[in-house]
This record gives sequence, C-alpha cells and structure tokens, in this order.
Amino acid sequence: MTTIRKKTLWSDLALRRRAWRPDPRTARRAGWTSAAALAGIAGIHLAWALGWRWPGHDDATLAQRVVGPNSELPSAGLTYVVAGLLVAAAGAVGAATVDDRRLPRLAAWGVAGVLGARGVAGAGSAVAAGFDEIYWTLELAVYAPLCLALAAGAGLAAQSSFARSASIAG
Repeated sequence: MTTIRKKTLWSDLALRRRAWRPDPRTARRAGWTSAAALAGIAGIHLAWALGWRWPGHDDATLAQRVVGPNSELPSAGLTYVVAGLLVAAAGAVGAATVDDRRLPRLAAWGVAGVLGARGVAGAGSAVAAGFDEIYWTLELAVYAPLCLALAAGAGLAAQSSFARSASIAG
C-alpha cells in the first residue's frame, strides 16, 4: 500500500528553504556587515554603561530616546549584559558567515529570529502608540528597520552556511 503525503504550507516552505541558495558573495557581505553592526551596537551599549549619554545629554533624555517614554535607564550591570549578548550575536553571525557547521548556523538563525521579532514588534508598537513621544518616532524610523536589516543579514549568513553544508554533504 502506497501512502501519499499531503503537501502542507510548512512542508512546501521547508522544501523551498532547502533549495534556495543565496549568492555567496552577497551572503558573505551581509553576514560581515551585520556582524560588524552588532559589534558596533555592543560598543554603544558598553559606552552607555560607562556613562556616555548620547543621543541624550543626561539620564532622563537618554532614557526617553532609547528605552521608551516615562522610563528610566537600566542599571549599568544590565547594560553590560546586553552588550555581551550583542557581542555573542555578532560572533554567531560572523561564524555562520564562514563556518558550515550546524551550531554557528543555528545560532545565526536564532539571532535572525530574535532581531526579526524585535523589529516587527517595535514597528507595530510604534504605529499603535502614535508619535507623540520621540521614542516612537525613533523606533519606527531607526530601531525597527535596523533590527529587520540585521535579521536579514543574519538570515542570509545562516542560509548560505546551510547551502554550503548541503553541497559538501551531497
């Protein structure tokens, strides 16, 4: 007796993902650019933890611009943790750019997923909140698009790693 597998949306997407091979040069550039940008953002967080207050001039204005309306700055310790996570994310994307093993690829996919979710949620929140506060304008104009662009770069690096590993195995 022969069983016929019913095609579903998810199985079709999985087949397309396995077949898609991004241009290696583009994927390499996207991966390294995303890794460098994540490292730079980690540096900004480190500077904030050390007392730098750009794009504000004191704690209150910095919090209004990077944390949200009516918010306070997180502690220096928490900001160091965020900087460390950003360095780890940069390392994961950079590793997936050149490494064909599963762990770097999965880590880069994780970075892409987190940043993609952050970008979509941030844009949706900004639209829902309106633009009465400077934070929501910055969210829609800078933070959400940056997260989505970094997610795309991390995803390209991860998918390129997958395609390289598939060609090695096959």
